[in-house]
Amino acid sequence: MGKISNILASSQKVQKLYQCMEAESVCRGLPADVRVLAMLQRTLASKVLRKLPSWAAARCLFTRRALEQCSSEALAAYKASLYQGELCVDLSGGLGVDTLALAAHFKQVVSADPDEDLHALFAFNSLQMGVGNVRRVQAEAATLLQELDSAADLVYLDPDRRDKEGSKRLVGFRNYSPDPIALFHTYGHLGKIWLVKLSPLDDLQAIAGAVNGLKHIRVLSKDGEVKELLLEMIPGYAGVIEISAVFFEQNISLSYAWNPEAKVERIPYAVQPLEWLFEPAAALIKSGYLKNSRHPLLPLNASGTLWTARSREQIPGRWVRLFSVNTNCSLRKLKKLLQERGISSGLVKSRDFPLSSEQARTVLGLAEGEAYAVYLTTQGKTSLMMIGSMDDAHRDD
Repeated sequence: MGKISNILASSQKVQKLYQCMEAESVCRGLPADVRVLAMLQRTLASKVLRKLPSWAAARCLFTRRALEQCSSEALAAYKASLYQGELCVDLSGGLGVDTLALAAHFKQVVSADPDEDLHALFAFNSLQMGVGNVRRVQAEAATLLQELDSAADLVYLDPDRRDKEGSKRLVGFRNYSPDPIALFHTYGHLGKIWLVKLSPLDDLQAIAGAVNGLKHIRVLSKDGEVKELLLEMIPGYAGVIEISAVFFEQNISLSYAWNPEAKVERIPYAVQPLEWLFEPAAALIKSGYLKNSRHPLLPLNASGTLWTARSREQIPGRWVRLFSVNTNCSLRKLKKLLQERGISSGLVKSRDFPLSSEQARTVLGLAEGEAYAVYLTTQGKTSLMMIGSMDDAHRDD
């Protein structure tokens, strides 16, 4: 495919592009670059509709890599809603999803990206979306910062987390392009607040140990998965770090204050499972909320993936009311117990247990189901096999 910028520079090519997107028969005889870009839009259409519904309605255009890298429209709107002011600087313009969301909360947004095709795509898509208070420059992040006359109210950065070929995902903020922490430590004074998006796989302790000025880490959850880590940094800040598990769809944010230098007290295991078994939502585990805050739950295993309580709490995750707890029981005996209770289907979960969930399901002979749950874990050398009910309100939150 030729340069997208060349296609978008011609109104005639753009018209043919849309015609080709709508009817494949029109594609014959068109220039190869137009046909390839049109076919790409048709391939990406369903993902665009799920991830960026208003962009899809505005008939915006995309590349595969830019679509994979960008925030979802819902997450971008949430992040943008946290801040407002006169000037926002987006150092990683890319496709522009975060840029346009921020534009709704700032008088002016200046956005930078060195890629020529992304620069052209943004110019086209911003017109399609009807946003006019963004100035886009084709430049590296550091270049834009060096040209600022005064500190921006917010500096936003979503670094590229793939290798140069775009085929491999990178983990570890030092490997991203640009390195967000190095950029902040060099140019931090040019933003009153810095907001940096990182991969959900990045290590919170490693981040806290490497960043000066870190004030808040938000672990953003959507559809039950951790989608982003958001670092809020303020030049010169040296206080405790707030860490939040954010479930913005349910309007729930659970936070605690974390001092990386403080000694963490080990929470003792529950002597035995209580009435309720709790499997925390992924964002709770990633944020460390249960291990670092006051609550009535007790851990059942070393990884903190299973907890137990006397009563059901209002906290995101899966709650199961237990009616059978078996220690050092064989799977064969557990299978017999299930048969005696007439349970032929249910959820099977293995956590810190020698067999995987699917292996255990095969041995137990259980079909998929939603009424009951079987959880397998270990406490030291003791195995725990638990059966419970997920009827009605006891199913996933």
